[in-house]
Order: sequence, then C-alpha cells, then structure tokens
Amino acid sequence: MFDIGKTGDIIGDGCQSLLQQIKTRVEYKNRNNTLARRRRERRASSGAGTMTRGPVDQYGCVRWAPTDLPSGETETTLDEMKMRLHRMFSEDGFDGAERAEPLMEKTYILQRRYLNQVPAPTIDRVIEEWPFLSSRRCLYSHFKLLTDVSIISKLREAIHSKGSTIVKFCQGLSRYPGIAEVLANYDVEVSDKAMCVLQLLRTYFKEPQDAIVLEPEVSFVLQTLIQLLVKSFLLMYIQ
Repeated sequence: MFDIGKTGDIIGDGCQSLLQQIKTRVEYKNRNNTLARRRRERRASSGAGTMTRGPVDQYGCVRWAPTDLPSGETETTLDEMKMRLHRMFSEDGFDGAERAEPLMEKTYILQRRYLNQVPAPTIDRVIEEWPFLSSRRCLYSHFKLLTDVSIISKLREAIHSKGSTIVKFCQGLSRYPGIAEVLANYDVEVSDKAMCVLQLLRTYFKEPQDAIVLEPEVSFVLQTLIQLLVKSFLLMYIQ
C-alpha cells in the first residue's frame, strides 16, 4: 500500500493511511513489552569485534538492547570511558563532541542500558548522565547505531525528493496565513530549500517558531564562556 501522487510518483510508504495507523495502534497496544514482536535474529556475517545488527523490532531498531561488549573491552574499561567523557565535557563542553564520538560509540551498550530502564529516566537525568547525547553529532551517531539509519542522509533524500512537491503544494495556499511570506523570501537559485520546506511545514501546521529554531540565550552563553575562561586560567596557573 503506497501513497501515490497525481503524476504517479510515490510520496509515502502508506504509513499515513488510516488502515496503517489503526494497525500500528493495535500492534502497540497488544505488545507485552518493549522487546516483543522481534524477528528472528540474523546470524553475524562479519568477524568478531564488529558491531553487528541485532534483531529488528516493530519500530525499526536493530540494536535496542545489545548484550555483547565491544571487542577487547570490559565493564571496567567502559566505565572508565564514561568517566573520561564526563571530564571531556566539563573541560570542553560541546566543542569536544568530535573527540567524544568514538568513545560514545564504544559505550553505546551502557547508554542503552540506562535509557531502557523502567521507569525511563527523565531528559534532565539523561543529559546529566550522558551529556554528549545532547550534542547533535553524538545524538545522530547514537541514532545511527540504534536504527542503522543516518538521519542526515534520510533528511537530505527527503528534501531532495519531496521538497519541490511541498513547495508546489504550498504555492496553491497563498491565502493561508504566513505561507505567502515564506514563499516571497524563497529564491530557487540561491535559497536553502531545506529551510524553506521546514518553515512552510511549521507555518502550515501552525507551530511556533521556537518549535524548530532555537535562539541562544546571551546571558547563558556569556556565563558559559566565563566559566571556560576561568577553568583555562586555573589549568595554566597549576601547570
């Protein structure tokens, strides 16, 4: 079952249809636990030490609750990596996300254990326990390991294949509040199509601007900068 446009192009996989929504709802209500309705686990085709795909659950996760530690690592070494990540974040903040990414991938099994707790931890607790998960780079990396899907690649593909359709649809809604203003600022040759599409969707569904765009708080940024400068000064003084 597919959602097909007037020109015959497939604009969706059918998950927006009423039938699929009802089916998904029934499956969700009938499942016994978060690990239910798993497909048979695939045999690993690669050698030891490679993080392989696990069973695929109903919602596309392939490494929901991994049980095997990374090759050459123990619970102790992973805990040490976690402590190192905390030190890196306290010293460098989000600027250390690139260096932290390999360690975050190594400690993925610890992150899943923490996130899968019942009851689930709050967002504040998650950020406190795994601060780099609130960085875009490490969050995307975690999602890639969890689902075997790259968010960035999927978003780019969607914008490339469906973006023009969304813009064309909205051009017929010129009287819709805010739509005309967004389209007036869009130039096909120089404007960012992705940003235009996001603004059109936000306007169409009447979402507030801060739902997808975050504006930094100047006082918070200044306070963080002062803290980093003080820490740097103390480190230089100690050395």
